[in-house]
Amino acid sequence: MKFEYQVTKPTTLKDFLLCRGFSKNVLNNMLNQKTSIYINGKLYKDNYHLNENDLVTVEFFDETTSVKPVNKPINIIYEDDYFIVLNKPKNLATIPTMARFDDNLASRLKYYFDKTNQKIGIHVITRLDYETSGIVLFCKHQILTNELRKVNFTKKYSATVLGKITPTDGEINKPILKIGGNKKRVIDPSGKPSITRYKLIDYTIAGNSNIELELLTGRTHQIRIHLSSIGFPLTGDTLYGDATNCDEFNLTCKYLSFYFPINKKEYTFTI
Repeated sequence: MKFEYQVTKPTTLKDFLLCRGFSKNVLNNMLNQKTSIYINGKLYKDNYHLNENDLVTVEFFDETTSVKPVNKPINIIYEDDYFIVLNKPKNLATIPTMARFDDNLASRLKYYFDKTNQKIGIHVITRLDYETSGIVLFCKHQILTNELRKVNFTKKYSATVLGKITPTDGEINKPILKIGGNKKRVIDPSGKPSITRYKLIDYTIAGNSNIELELLTGRTHQIRIHLSSIGFPLTGDTLYGDATNCDEFNLTCKYLSFYFPINKKEYTFTI
């Protein structure tokens, strides 16, 4: 992976790259031989003073990954040199787990990278639960991953909950706590701050509610536990709802937007 920048005014190399969106931590990683920096085609060694029209090239080394490729289709929403955005189907793990090692979204993506001769790692940024469908963001290099995980994401979901939700819009502000190694989370004052906004879209023929949600925080199972806590669990959610609930599980990440400081661009994806 290689990026090139044209210098428009005299400055130091460090200040120039900081202005391009690279953090001090990323620059330190670059200097620790995780990447190479060239000035006008010559390898950078010391702090260099740039002149107008100099060409700065940042080249990331190839990466390897232990993720095993699986020859199954993926739905690509967007791809560039920095990241790739996929539309994950429901009932598919985002990354390999003990229970779902043979087929998962990351393994399918690894096959695609191999097929397109992209020697890059698998770095998931916005992971979704097994049952949840929708937009998933993967980064193409570990150094850039560290930057993306600091970004403020706007994420919106569509979902169906049991019953006619009341009030028809609102904000759920309840801390969520993980207890030991349990998969299930709980609402607890000592948990991490967690905020979910929701609004009613319409009612189903069965008398349930189709809603839109926006996450102001990103906790594991946040939507599921928050909706269950106000008495309107997701349809088909036997973990936080009724254990006998046989309705179809319906939760989709349908909107993702963020500002990426490296190329100073705003990205918005919808499905």
